[in-house]
Amino acid sequence: MRRAAIVLLAVPLLMSGAFARSSGQAATAPDWQKVVGLWSLTVEADSYSIYLMLSLELGEGLVKGKMTEQSGMIPEVPLEAIEFDNENLKFVITAPSPPDGLNKVWKASFKVSGDKLEGAFFNEELGIAAPVSGTREKKL
Repeated sequence: MRRAAIVLLAVPLLMSGAFARSSGQAATAPDWQKVVGLWSLTVEADSYSIYLMLSLELGEGLVKGKMTEQSGMIPEVPLEAIEFDNENLKFVITAPSPPDGLNKVWKASFKVSGDKLEGAFFNEELGIAAPVSGTREKKL
């Protein structure tokens, strides 16, 4: 009896679309041309700045990327789990990090507007969020 009452209550909700997606529209495919290129990034970490180069390339429908530190102190690292929703760029890198120089996972989240981006790198293990700003130097 109880199960029948639950089913009877659920049917009108399902028919009304209460459990459907609110927008009712499929997600728009990313326009990778908005982010493909060579980006100069500045990371603000405590009282100093770190200067990075971010490279994003489109090939065969896939986006690949890598990041390097401008002075060469940090080796080139590939980007993983790259996502872009035509406004927000996200990816993950694994790179040598202070204080011990061991590889740590960093998540990046940036809002892109034209040839500028702003956001942060996050490391859950260290509990750090470092602000980042960047400019696209060259479209690829």
